[in-house]
Amino acid sequence: MEQRQNEAHPVAFPQLTEGISENYDSTAVPWEVLATLELPVHVELGRVELTVQELIELTPGSVLEIDKTVGEPVEVYVAGKLIARGEVVVVLGERLGVRITELVKPT
Repeated sequence: MEQRQNEAHPVAFPQLTEGISENYDSTAVPWEVLATLELPVHVELGRVELTVQELIELTPGSVLEIDKTVGEPVEVYVAGKLIARGEVVVVLGERLGVRITELVKPT
């Protein structure tokens, strides 16, 4: 069986800077695009573990005691990533909100 050797030739790619203005900042964030994105945001008030039996026995009006106490910070997540901590506040009578008290640096 005869083996053929393949020849390798270098590939020429165009410069990535072609067609880009000298004033172009490659690190600039396209805010006009980012500002239109919708991301899921959720606030974690606390957690509780229940048995399946306890879960089945829940009825309207049942109260679940969570693992946080008054004054403890709540966590704010964007797209599943922890981004901040804050405290629960009452807004417009009965609505709840979160006052951001600390931003969490990404790790």
